[in-house]
Amino acid sequence: MFDFQRNRQEITELIRAHGLTPTAQRVAIGEVLLNKPQHLCAEEVLQKVIAGANNASKATVYNTLKSFLKHGLIQEVKINDQTAIYDSVTESHHHFYNEDTGELSDIKHQDISINYLPELPPELETKGVDILVRIGNKTATR
Repeated sequence: MFDFQRNRQEITELIRAHGLTPTAQRVAIGEVLLNKPQHLCAEEVLQKVIAGANNASKATVYNTLKSFLKHGLIQEVKINDQTAIYDSVTESHHHFYNEDTGELSDIKHQDISINYLPELPPELETKGVDILVRIGNKTATR
């Protein structure tokens, strides 16, 4: 669906282009999350950074993810009040969330049609529409 591969230099330039200084820790976290289209939770990012022999604390990973989010490098998909998954694809798109496996997968923006949105109060405007389609394995009924 979405396809890109980024090397360390491209990730460094991407971080800089979004108004951030490409520190060693930001680049290490970027190499984990921004190198290809993927969906990772903060804990998965931390484990992959550590597995790559880079030193980063949990707080550093969370703060960097917040910074990447604020500067438009990633998107955050809220699964529920306790679970957020970070998406390296920032183009407009939607998601399937498999409640049985925990897997998040992309849906192209044009594959969903919205025919109507309710009218908003005059002081408000629509900033975007994010659709999370929850799916799961069919259960046998007998």
